[in-house]
Amino acid sequence: DETREMGDGPRVLSLLSASTEIVHRLGASHLLVGRSHGCDDPPLATALPIATAPRVDPNAPSAEIDAVVRAQAVAGGPIYRIHSAMVKDLRPDIIITQEQCRICAVTPDDVKAACAGLPPAKMVVIKPVTLEDVFGDVGAIAMAIGIAERGERLVQHMRQRMDYVALQSKSVASTAHAPKVAHVEWLAPVMGSGYWIAECVQRAGCTMIHGEAGGHSPVLPSFSALSDADLLIVAPCGFSIERTRLELAAVLSNPEWLALPAVKAGRIFIADGNKYFNRSSCGVVETAEMTAEMAWTQLVGLWGHHGKHWVRLSELDAFCNRVDASPPTKRVDVAKDLEASPDSEPNGLANVSEGAGVHR
Repeated sequence: DETREMGDGPRVLSLLSASTEIVHRLGASHLLVGRSHGCDDPPLATALPIATAPRVDPNAPSAEIDAVVRAQAVAGGPIYRIHSAMVKDLRPDIIITQEQCRICAVTPDDVKAACAGLPPAKMVVIKPVTLEDVFGDVGAIAMAIGIAERGERLVQHMRQRMDYVALQSKSVASTAHAPKVAHVEWLAPVMGSGYWIAECVQRAGCTMIHGEAGGHSPVLPSFSALSDADLLIVAPCGFSIERTRLELAAVLSNPEWLALPAVKAGRIFIADGNKYFNRSSCGVVETAEMTAEMAWTQLVGLWGHHGKHWVRLSELDAFCNRVDASPPTKRVDVAKDLEASPDSEPNGLANVSEGAGVHR
């Protein structure tokens, strides 16, 4: 019943950018009562109350972020702060979080600790590693909020679009070899990729190097390790194109970088690593489309991503210097301390439900 779906329903607190986007794509934005600090798509989502804050400044240089996060990982404790008082006020029936990466977003343990003693809420936990996991997450979230049929329809639509990317890429592919693509997920240290991103690269008729489907992002010894790539996609995790330009300023004069065959051939592409590539949302389809546009000259512009979600390195300055360019930094409040939560009170979470984690 469409009227019921647009009326009463569970109050949903989404603590992951991908899940917030998925809820919107399911036509259930009216169920959202709050979000994480990183939930920025679609723009309407930013009007929701923010229930989390990072303990690491996301606007710091890449090397500094890496160092602080590694130190925090060794010391233990949460990377993010959850505003327990706000969660109490929001009265969520469902809280969506993830356990794929404790560095990337709030984890189930973080939620349990911060929400101890609060009224019970069902926790939906996703753990995307592969493309099938991402599809599974869409279905799991749809089922949890009571619109399973919409989830099935959306997944079918995503699969069809993915198949079209593979079809178009195959139609223009060279019989010699599939282009070797390296996705640079971080710049200091240099990191490769993997997870579902490798499968998006495969759908675009290419082969990922320095990363494999379902695998973790490898740390590379230097930029020289990228010398076997036919093209480089620079899309650091959480970075917009404008932010990546700031980070690249110290890289472009590096002798190792300048010596790369892909650099000499002009096959360097800068993409939005915040909303695409590294985000396990419905945007995985756009990630595959963008990769196909970058890899195959005949497909540039086919899906409308060039000049919008990716640019050539030679176009980077023009893109970032335009009048309506987005600022390179994010507006975010960094947590200064941890919010205490009573250890003795009963846990306020019930009925933990796993999404894509069941596929791992």
